[in-house]
Amino acid sequence: MDEKREYDALVDELVRMRYAVSNGQFNIRFSDISMSEYVTMRELYSADSNGPYEGRTYLKDLADKMGISIKKASKTVGKLKDSGLVVWEHDGDGAEGTYVMLTEYGKSFLLEKESEMYDFSVRVIDSFGKEDMKKMLRLIKEFETVLSTELEKEETEDES
Repeated sequence: MDEKREYDALVDELVRMRYAVSNGQFNIRFSDISMSEYVTMRELYSADSNGPYEGRTYLKDLADKMGISIKKASKTVGKLKDSGLVVWEHDGDGAEGTYVMLTEYGKSFLLEKESEMYDFSVRVIDSFGKEDMKKMLRLIKEFETVLSTELEKEETEDES
């Protein structure tokens, strides 16, 4: 196989696996909540029990913790609000920012989803093998570091 074909095959497989893990098979199993909604709720739950703002998480803080834009955080929080899983309000006239809190329904929904995801994930890890999972996660972290470095290089080059 020549080098171009080898890269083509690797790129195709990387894209396919990224889809399968982030948007495909896992989301079919847990179709009533997206991964971004689930992670958002986990962040809110963590802040609820450990946060300095009496259970409130400011949208900017949420976006920063998740490493996403405020616009993307807003979109996700809006979906959660529409589903009755969170309350999204503001202090005073709103100039100080908006904050989000899990509703009681949101907390119970999250705990139920966490239990389902945990049980499912344990079965997958056991089938895959714990040691293989550890190796794979280590390699993914290394890959993520390389990916971030390359993206930073591109941003630096674009700014020049």
